[in-house]
Amino acid sequence: MSKVASRLSGAHALVIGGGGYIGRRLVSKLHSFGAMVTSFDLNPAPVPGAMTCTACDISSDDSVAQAFSRLKDHPFKYVFHLAAQKNIPDSIKDPATTFAINAGGTMRVLAACQKLSTMPHVIFISTYGVGLSDVSSESPYLTSKRMGEMLVRSYFTHGGLPATICRLANVYGPQQSEEGVIPSMLKQMMANVGELRLGNTAARRDFIYIDDVVSGLIAAAIEPGSAGKILDLGTGKSTSVADVVDIASGLLHFNGKASTEQSRMRSQDSSELVASVEPMQQLCEWKSVVDLEEGLRRVIAAANEGVGRIG
Repeated sequence: MSKVASRLSGAHALVIGGGGYIGRRLVSKLHSFGAMVTSFDLNPAPVPGAMTCTACDISSDDSVAQAFSRLKDHPFKYVFHLAAQKNIPDSIKDPATTFAINAGGTMRVLAACQKLSTMPHVIFISTYGVGLSDVSSESPYLTSKRMGEMLVRSYFTHGGLPATICRLANVYGPQQSEEGVIPSMLKQMMANVGELRLGNTAARRDFIYIDDVVSGLIAAAIEPGSAGKILDLGTGKSTSVADVVDIASGLLHFNGKASTEQSRMRSQDSSELVASVEPMQQLCEWKSVVDLEEGLRRVIAAANEGVGRIG
């Protein structure tokens, strides 16, 4: 039995945001290793691999209290907190809701975890933008995630709650919504548009495939020494959006041109973001294994097979 399976087999795990893009894949993977998984989500629709799926609005005291009250008899070992308002333009339009979910919601989750029969190891999902952005000009989304991280550190230091912050790089993969630059790009290419409408094609980002993200979150959870740490999950390499266009164009035999659409530009975008992956690699013996070209190939194949829509 592998180390991962030995740590997860029979263990109770809670995924908050289990109905989301990353959450659904995390639930499935945890289940495959023998974990008994509970999913919390705004939409309590069935999630493959979850024993129970419970409605939970983390911006509501009553909703969190009611959802967690059902867990009193389960000795949860791991809690993955993925629920968030993650759209940057939406955070600018409605910062109050963003803070209510990403900061206030995180505080409710941490307080509820602290009151469980046994305190679980909490994995808080953040973004590598927090560590690399200019604080003076960051979006409400990044500020709210920064506040969430501060709360996690406080509960760890002063509340004794084992908790790890995982900062994710730019995640992509099959079935992703069109909010991301890669699914937006591929959807346009596969529709054979003459001209791609993109944002800042010179921007360089660390793109990490969804399967690597899930394996990284699990690796951080089962490593007791990760508690109190901030760990980046990425490839450690940056690629420009223009280069992603070139790779995808080759895979799809796309001959159209890319143009910059002003509505997709963000005035406060960082020119380059790269995950610092060494701490994660050394502590958790984890690294990404799917390179960008292979990841794009998998997304395209899934879409062509009808099992991974794009956008």
